[in-house]
Amino acid sequence: MSTIAEIAGNLFDSGFRKLVAINGHGGNRAILDSTITTIKYAHPDLQLYSFTVLDIAKEKFKEIRKSPKKMIGHADELETSIMLAICPDLVEMAKALSEKPTFPANVSLESEDIAKVTYGWKTKEVTKSGIIGSPNFATLETGKILLDYVVQTISHVLGDR
Repeated sequence: MSTIAEIAGNLFDSGFRKLVAINGHGGNRAILDSTITTIKYAHPDLQLYSFTVLDIAKEKFKEIRKSPKKMIGHADELETSIMLAICPDLVEMAKALSEKPTFPANVSLESEDIAKVTYGWKTKEVTKSGIIGSPNFATLETGKILLDYVVQTISHVLGDR
């Protein structure tokens, strides 16, 4: 939080009046949301936007997913597809396996479930492999569709500003 606030303050002091934070990790969202609110109070003339790529991509993902419900979360179809589109040489699909996490009953990382309850977890506590979901369904094409959707969504929001 302090690093983001310091960078934003320095940019404001340098004349910037509009800042955009694009977050690539779902676990950072709450901290980023809180931080930009704190920054806004310190610099009322600063326009601040925060986007979490995975949250935006999930909207489109609902339409095109191949993996079963309750199987989204970490190194899953969504994240692996995006990585295949960004940097395919870092993805080892031969290691892709489907693993369902051991969350309490009626808790998952699906959007509709997260809206109901926040559950604190560490990956190693809920999965053996680090995978929460079904990366074996991931494709480059899906990743491209998701990234295009994210870019269009961010551009639309910022285009009117």
